[in-house]
Amino acid sequence: MKRFLLLMLILLSSSSHATVEDQGGGMSFSEVGISPGPSEPDLPGFIPSPCYGPSNCLSVAVSQAGSGGAKEKGYLTQGKSLEFLISVKNEGSQEVTAILGISSQKCPLDWFSWLEESLVIPAGGTRSMSLLVSSDTDAAAGSYDFTVDATSSCCKSNSGRGVFKVQALDYASETAISGTGQFRLNKNVRSMNSGVKSTKDIRFSGSVDALVKNEYLVDGSKGKNPNFEAQDAVDNYNAVYPGDSLVGAESFKSSAVFGGVGAKLQESSTSPGST
Repeated sequence: MKRFLLLMLILLSSSSHATVEDQGGGMSFSEVGISPGPSEPDLPGFIPSPCYGPSNCLSVAVSQAGSGGAKEKGYLTQGKSLEFLISVKNEGSQEVTAILGISSQKCPLDWFSWLEESLVIPAGGTRSMSLLVSSDTDAAAGSYDFTVDATSSCCKSNSGRGVFKVQALDYASETAISGTGQFRLNKNVRSMNSGVKSTKDIRFSGSVDALVKNEYLVDGSKGKNPNFEAQDAVDNYNAVYPGDSLVGAESFKSSAVFGGVGAKLQESSTSPGST
């Protein structure tokens, strides 16, 4: 009886460490229960942003370049340019690379010398850059505005706003001559509102690559824009026949009584050219 009980205990004890063999000659396992390998940690479904929300650490200011008050500088004439100064202040505690962008609901975007630029700004520092606004020659007279924004990593800005007015030309005359032959040009421009009087008498015979005589008038021009502007140029004039010449007589007067600057100019020139 004791032998029977001892045999049973031995059998029960050895059954918990039984060996399993693959009769097909394959891999053998010394344990019946196979524990799983090391598990990989679960990864989050998103990568958290280093910023919990962009802060207003950039400040943008738009001002007109040059000396004088804003009322004097806020005007430009059709086809002319106006310079602005864009300043960005970094009010944060770290250096940033600020991306500047231009937007406007009124101005064509090709009026601006740039639409996007970058500035490296140290903590607590301010950096500035120039922006040139050039209106079309046929731009409608009136008021225009644009907005400048700046952004960087974990940082945004308030919007800077620029404002200007376009003045329309009251008179424009453009003359360009090229070739060989004879030509006479006589111009007489007068404006009582601006006190401007301009006369030109040009006689030409021979050959020329370019002869340019342009005049522009803005009555009551504001800002630093002239009431009257003349553009003259002669390129490569030559006499073709004996007696050919380029002769000109011009005079200009801006009467202070009628709101002009009180200037007076008179000149004449003769160019026999070369054959």
